[in-house]
Amino acid sequence: MQARLQRRDAVTPPLFSAPLPPLDPPLTTVTLDELERFLKNPARFFFQQRLQLRLITPTEALAEREPFILDGLERYNIGQPLATRLLIGSDAGSEEERARAACLLPDGPIGRSSWQTLLGSVQAFTLTVRSQLPEKSEIIEIDLPCAGLYLSGEIERVGTESALFWRYASLKGKDCLAGWLRHLALNASGRPLATTLLGKDGAMTFTPLSIDAAQRCLDELVALYQQGWQQPLPFFPQSAYAYALALKKDGDEEKALAAARKVWVKDEHNPASAEEDDPYYRLAFPDDDPLNANFMALAGEIFTPLLNAGTDAEGKE
Repeated sequence: MQARLQRRDAVTPPLFSAPLPPLDPPLTTVTLDELERFLKNPARFFFQQRLQLRLITPTEALAEREPFILDGLERYNIGQPLATRLLIGSDAGSEEERARAACLLPDGPIGRSSWQTLLGSVQAFTLTVRSQLPEKSEIIEIDLPCAGLYLSGEIERVGTESALFWRYASLKGKDCLAGWLRHLALNASGRPLATTLLGKDGAMTFTPLSIDAAQRCLDELVALYQQGWQQPLPFFPQSAYAYALALKKDGDEEKALAAARKVWVKDEHNPASAEEDDPYYRLAFPDDDPLNANFMALAGEIFTPLLNAGTDAEGKE
């Protein structure tokens, strides 16, 4: 297994020559959260859920280290639940105690400074969230037939004309998918609402859809979910989002694929990890170039309807 994770000059054969057989007994249900987890990383979903195989990611390998500074992921992991609790009335003092008790902050002056910086950012963000909350919002229960399964879950912050989904982060492809899933579920349930996806760097609003249009999109995603139990699908959300955005802008597949590669492959001038570094992707797709025709087809199938329905904060498509 380790050998497959090492880069080689020779082409490594695919892990599976054919899809695994369907589950027995077959799937009957899927939750919104499960569908979201699948779309965030279909390869990881396949290995963890179907094969019960868990790999150590670079992020998990560093999780045991003592924090000296807060990196981007750590700021999100603290900031997202912090924002949630502040929105329901928690106070900053108890939240700092919680973070220190969990050893999430560096010691000493660096830790105090890191906390104050993070707290100020989160408090400013929660003010923006409050300003966008729909009036008389409620929690909506979802129970829909989709592609032979029943899709269920709860969606929070749903008003009479709009819904709000937020992330304390710069919006990425996986965040857009999470908001899009909930938008589709609401509209397929007969609630023709707009859904605003709010992040630290801006917002995207999905326009209302007809029941039939929302249902078709959900059916396609749930069908992919079922395929994902039999084989790892070549869908990489960050690279796929870059591909779909560029394709929508220029209509040029070659330029769109080049945009995807910039996300997929680590830039020699940028030490940050690239999407290709994910060990589940490397295990599932040992070929040096998994950004192939299948990738392009999935990127278009999943992201094109999302982008067609989305407008940014200034109303631009």
